[in-house]
Amino acid sequence: MKKKIVPTLIIIAIVLALVCMFFISRQSKKISANSPDTLGNNGSNLINGGLFCEDDGKVYFSNSYDSGSLYSMNVDETDMRKIIGGDIKSINAGGKYLYYYLNNSSTSTGLGFVRRVMGVYRITKTGKNVTTLNRNPAGVVTLYGNTLYFQHYDNKQGMNLCSMDTRGDNLKTLLPTFANPACIYGGKIYYNDTTETHFLYTMDTMTLVPDVLVKYNMWNPIRKDNYIYFMDMTENYRMCRYSLEDEVVEILSSDRVDTFNVTDEYVYYQKNSETEPALMRVTLDGSVLEKVADGNFTALNATSRYLYFKAFDDDFTTYRTPVSGDVSISEFTAALFAAGDNQ
Repeated sequence: MKKKIVPTLIIIAIVLALVCMFFISRQSKKISANSPDTLGNNGSNLINGGLFCEDDGKVYFSNSYDSGSLYSMNVDETDMRKIIGGDIKSINAGGKYLYYYLNNSSTSTGLGFVRRVMGVYRITKTGKNVTTLNRNPAGVVTLYGNTLYFQHYDNKQGMNLCSMDTRGDNLKTLLPTFANPACIYGGKIYYNDTTETHFLYTMDTMTLVPDVLVKYNMWNPIRKDNYIYFMDMTENYRMCRYSLEDEVVEILSSDRVDTFNVTDEYVYYQKNSETEPALMRVTLDGSVLEKVADGNFTALNATSRYLYFKAFDDDFTTYRTPVSGDVSISEFTAALFAAGDNQ
């Protein structure tokens, strides 16, 4: 009799364990829905790596002084806290969660092997319940509503524009190109074609049908109000904007541009020059042009208070300047001190 009971108990235990695992798995995927118009980060930040993201009075950022680890702080740089380690990019915020890309990181298995852990992740804003959504290499990641749009790479198909929901399910290929989903405005993705023309396209996030909006060679289009700000590929990547109302291209600067960020008052951009490279800013209508700092800079990310940026040849140091008012350059020392406290 005992011989029959023991196998039965083992089977029951296995079944219960499987049921528990299934329940835990289902519960881990249950997250609160975002408002349909939730935008995880602005396009200007995302074309610059998505290293800073402001949401509901908080700034979430990749701390260069701590190998790119994810931190949070108030807009005025107080109450700084570490959320999770790793080289974090494409930070998006939605509801209780942050979504991000963990870049080229690895972890030891404890057996002398190294396991790759790059991919798209979700974590609570307090640093709990980190969840892997996709383990493939990715480029820009943008949250809109309850969907993540991202440049997805695999060995068979290369880089495609894909989407998945915030649980990491329903992976879809939207375009067989590395179209950039950084700019989403009014339920549409604004992107330039990357195959032949570089014309400006839109893709409605409901119908997923691409449509040519402007037949002009643009790079990194960013929509703000009724204008598209972009680098003009027909004229040596000068800084321009396109009026959707008047249907005309307006030149903001004739400088060759490496990267840019559109804020409420200015377009900040890196001037490409062999003799006089500089971080510049120009008013949104192009009427006032100013130099911010001499040198080559990159990773221009803005919050409502500061523009953060790095020197081209220095991944460690982050600088900042107020997004409005007089130009004043200083190092992001609050992040430096916070990193020291977390060593």
